[in-house]
Amino acid sequence: MKQEELIRRFLMDRVTEGKASAAGIEVGEDGRIRLVHYATTLAEIDGNKIHVNRTKYSVTTSKLQTWLRDGIRSYWRGEVIEHTDVPMGTRSLVRFAQEKEKAGAV
Repeated sequence: MKQEELIRRFLMDRVTEGKASAAGIEVGEDGRIRLVHYATTLAEIDGNKIHVNRTKYSVTTSKLQTWLRDGIRSYWRGEVIEHTDVPMGTRSLVRFAQEKEKAGAV
């Protein structure tokens, strides 16, 4: 499967598994569906919200993030919550935001 197709299926169909190169869809222990590139979550669906990682890592990740942004514009009808300064290897963007809020850094 191509990465663009993976993103479309993640956003529209909320599939719970899939792989395209270094990108994949997984379900966390919390039941949230995540789009992961290598070991870092780029997007996480939380009900009618989608948390999106806007942190820049590499040219390849940036390309995937661009496709994700375009897919969100085309397919997503819920709330979009963007995050920056997400450390590489972060698995849950929801948890990242909660921890950041607790630390008073929001």
